[in-house]
Amino acid sequence: MPTIEIKLEHESFLIIMKYTQFSTPYESEFTQFIKQFKRQHPDTEKKQREARALWWDKPPLDLDEMARERMSDVKMKPYEYD
Repeated sequence: MPTIEIKLEHESFLIIMKYTQFSTPYESEFTQFIKQFKRQHPDTEKKQREARALWWDKPPLDLDEMARERMSDVKMKPYEYD
């Protein structure tokens, strides 16, 4: 099996790393599953972006509107049955 040898030299040490031509980096089962899922469902990322925009990406609130909402809140009793 052919190998590639890389030498990194510094003042105080020498590192020699050997890589085989056929070696692949480790990929977990979960990562493999996600990649396969995205290949089978190519519209997933678009749906994720749309859901994020719906639930999280909101315009900033107006300070006057926030104050009106706070004043319109109905105060609850500490104990409901008094």
